[in-house]
Amino acid sequence: MALKKLQVINTHPYCIISIKNYIYYSNYELIVQRDLKGNTKTFHGHTERILCFAVIDDYLYSSGYDGQIIKWNQDGSILSIIYSRESIYNIININNVLYSSNNKGHIQKYNEHNTKTILLNIEEQSIDCLTFNNDLYYFYTTDPCTMNIISVFYTSVKI
Repeated sequence: MALKKLQVINTHPYCIISIKNYIYYSNYELIVQRDLKGNTKTFHGHTERILCFAVIDDYLYSSGYDGQIIKWNQDGSILSIIYSRESIYNIININNVLYSSNNKGHIQKYNEHNTKTILLNIEEQSIDCLTFNNDLYYFYTTDPCTMNIISVFYTSVKI
């Protein structure tokens, strides 16, 4: 199978994700949607750098330094915005539920009405990366530099 290279010019994508026949990548506060033929469309909504993407039910979610989590449809329309005072460093889909981590040490869960529940609060530590596997949350903090594991039953293990 031949590798097809898509040329991206004058940008340094911070994050990239694929949904069906589209690739989405960040270009600072913009999202670029690219199809397999190379056609592009730009989505506008964030005011600062986009840091992460997630997908739930074929909808794109984006988050960034501006503290917004935006839900998009494929034509680039904004369907909803969740506002936060903190930069949202990471968003993930766990069983079709959106979770986020931020620069104030919170891991948050959002319901279908975009109401958030703080699951974890590590005072004033940035949670830079968040993932989930086998009923465990894995997250990385930079101050101090540690990898942490927390079960969904809130048992904490530091490694």
